[in-house]
Amino acid sequence: MPWICYRPFLFVQDKEVHVVLEDQQKINKFARLNNRWEELREEAKAKKEEIQTLEDAATELMLLEDDEEKVRNSRQGTKK
Repeated sequence: MPWICYRPFLFVQDKEVHVVLEDQQKINKFARLNNRWEELREEAKAKKEEIQTLEDAATELMLLEDDEEKVRNSRQGTKK
């Protein structure tokens, strides 16, 4: 059977690994927290993309308003 290292300097020559309840609870807690961390990172990325999209839309609206104002001014200038 191959030797398996589960902890630093702890080698086991057994197919079954015996884990103490306290260690298993720590493993489970780590897994839950790690999953939550990944979810939060994905949410943050999505929010940043949404912010960028909204900022781009706001810029486009400002440019359109400027263009409309120029058109209105030019129309008023030709009617006089």
